[in-house]
Amino acid sequence: MPMSGDERRWVWSGDGTRVFTVASGRSIIDTGTLVIDNTPTRWSKDVPIKINVFIWKLLLDKLPTRDNLEEKGLDVPSSLCGVCDHVTESSSHVFLSCQVAMEIWRQFGRWWDLDIPHLSSMKDLLEWVDNLKISKIQRMGLYNVVITAAWSIWRFRNETIFGVNKPKKALIFDFIVSQAFFWSFGCPIGIKS
Repeated sequence: MPMSGDERRWVWSGDGTRVFTVASGRSIIDTGTLVIDNTPTRWSKDVPIKINVFIWKLLLDKLPTRDNLEEKGLDVPSSLCGVCDHVTESSSHVFLSCQVAMEIWRQFGRWWDLDIPHLSSMKDLLEWVDNLKISKIQRMGLYNVVITAAWSIWRFRNETIFGVNKPKKALIFDFIVSQAFFWSFGCPIGIKS
């Protein structure tokens, strides 16, 4: 909002009316910064809300991965994956192609007796789950375990980068299995895990 001449007042130039309203400000923000995505948001009542919010952010590629932080202009000590330290850290790398993630999905496939194809995004993985020829109940259970696995991979990544004690890779899969059963069968959502 530039000042003109000797006048000492603010003038709104966002929509040409020179009169600021919350609606005009919101309109400028919405049209300039929001990503419009026609993909419906899918929420599972069987997992904590934090997992649903996490998956929503993941599918929009809004998690604070190192490539996303750099894209926002933040100074990141390294752009390499915080887990394997080999490749630029992106959502697709962290959740699908990092060595740790690939091992989790291999174990997951053995557990569910599935050949999980190599996919390029979590959206592709969830679409693959939706297209499996299994019952609706099995599909929902599988979906819940997949999103629990993704959240567990992110949790492992964060503990690796920020934790005092480095987490053990060998325990990730056991954690996924126990959390999936805990949330699906044994724990009311209000109880923290």
